[in-house]
This record gives sequence, C-alpha cells and structure tokens, in this order.
Amino acid sequence: MENSSCFFLPLQVSQEDTRAQFLIPGGSLGRNRAEASLERAQNLNPMVDVKADAGNVDTKPEEFFTQFDAVCLTCCSRDVMVKVNHICHKNSVKFFAGDVFGYHGYMFADLGDHDFVEEKTKVPKASPGVEDGPDTKKARVDPSETTMVKKVSGKIPVETSGIQHSQGGSLGISAPVFPAAPG
Repeated sequence: MENSSCFFLPLQVSQEDTRAQFLIPGGSLGRNRAEASLERAQNLNPMVDVKADAGNVDTKPEEFFTQFDAVCLTCCSRDVMVKVNHICHKNSVKFFAGDVFGYHGYMFADLGDHDFVEEKTKVPKASPGVEDGPDTKKARVDPSETTMVKKVSGKIPVETSGIQHSQGGSLGISAPVFPAAPG
C-alpha cells in the first residue's frame, strides 16, 4: 500500500491520556488509543493512509507488517520491538518505537540504509611540492564556501540500542553496545 502508516497502541485511553496526548480527543475515555488517535493522526497528513490496529502485535504474521511504509510501536515489550524491527528492516519498512514514563522516555527509529547529503565547509588543500610561499600563492577559501558530501546511514539494531525492559515492565536505557569492528 502506498503512503501508509500503521499505529499499534494496545492500551485503552485513560483520563491522563485525554489531557496529555494531543491526538486523543477529550471524549475518548475507555476507547483503544490507536482507534481514538486515528482521525487526528490522519489530519496531520491527508496524503498518508493511516491505519489503527488494536490487536495483539505478538500474533501478527510477518506479511502483515510488509504492507506498510512505516510501523510505529509504543507500550510494547523489548522482545516485541526487536521482532517487529527485524521484520521491518528485512522488508525495507520504516520502524519507529517509543514510550514515555513520567519525565523519562525513549524513541527508536530504524529508517533502513539510506543515502543522504551533508553540507560541509570547504577546507583548502595543500599544493603538492609547495611547502611555503607568499600569501598570494596560497589557496584561498571563503569561510562561507561549502561543498556537499554524500553519505550512507545504516541501522543500529534495537537490540544494541540500549533500550531494556525489566521483568516488571519498567524501562532502562543504557549506553549503546556496538559490535566490534571487523579486523
């Protein structure tokens, strides 16, 4: 499906949600969060077909996730995030996950491998064979002159991102653990 997103918000709307969540209208107490957020989420970008799913993410087959351009998870266990992230990454589906716990929260995004361009300030190159000379012979570069550099960004898997859920469902964030460089 072109230009589509799917929200998985498995919990019911609480009184606090109606005051803190801008996508949830005031009279939505007791409804599913995803379904209550659907209309306002759709209004953010009418060109995207936004879907809400109140079902259990654990039981969805791999093919379910491949129909979307992006999948957003919240209030899910780390195991579910890892599973869905692997499915999405393997099938080039953008993946977002996050949650908030009072003053603390996290957000994780796997946009897959993608090319992007970064603007860098130009640095004068030294002329070969010329070690010194008058100022008129040295290369001059305007400090506001820039060049565009093409780069490729890869993913940091959710399992090494530092996001950790404890047995009781609380969240901990630790420093990321990156795999050792091949050598």
